[in-house]
Amino acid sequence: MEAISREINIASAQLARTAADEFSTPERPRFVAGILGPTSRTASLSPDVNDPGARNVTFDELVEDYIESTDALIEGGRD
Repeated sequence: MEAISREINIASAQLARTAADEFSTPERPRFVAGILGPTSRTASLSPDVNDPGARNVTFDELVEDYIESTDALIEGGRD
């Protein structure tokens, strides 16, 4: 799913935007939020039980993934 993360985020934000706009009123506005991902890696768990500090992803790699997700959510219409 990581390979289609951008498409997933755009489509989900567009669907949420459509629903939010349908039910929004001036007195009760509806907002669209998003979540970053999907990614198949985590920075919080070590893949090696003997080395708790080991990671299979770098901070910079996660930043790249999260920027892609953020851009896609914005493009899809999230607030």
